[in-house]
Amino acid sequence: MESQGREPPRDDRLEAAFRPRLPELLIHLRERAGWSQVELAERVGVDQSLISRIETGTTKRPQRRTLMRIADAFKEAGIQVEVSQLEDAADASVPVGAYGMDDRLVRIYERVSTYPPEVQDAFYDALYAAFRLMESAHSAGRYETR
Repeated sequence: MESQGREPPRDDRLEAAFRPRLPELLIHLRERAGWSQVELAERVGVDQSLISRIETGTTKRPQRRTLMRIADAFKEAGIQVEVSQLEDAADASVPVGAYGMDDRLVRIYERVSTYPPEVQDAFYDALYAAFRLMESAHSAGRYETR
């Protein structure tokens, strides 16, 4: 019998699918601050068109100094975000469906990513708990895969 404290194997593709991408993260942070693209651009010291290109995914990997200034702007507004979070989000800019993920997962991710971080965390905690239950049932032979 498996020990209760043992973690199931991680699926890095699933984890990557649920990692926020820079466009969604930036939009979320900007809206949380109550800023327009123009206001964020002014605070960062860049043109509004760069903010737009980042938010639409046209600019995949902004320069590190730009990401640093973006993080600083949010910190000044009392929103804690680290440059490393922005860099990780920029590196996660592979389209979610690129790994053949089920379209339902893509739609769920897109919807959940629009909610505040604490709501996202609660959702992913519940999703992970449901996944653990399914894995446990499968290991016990109560759930057969196709």
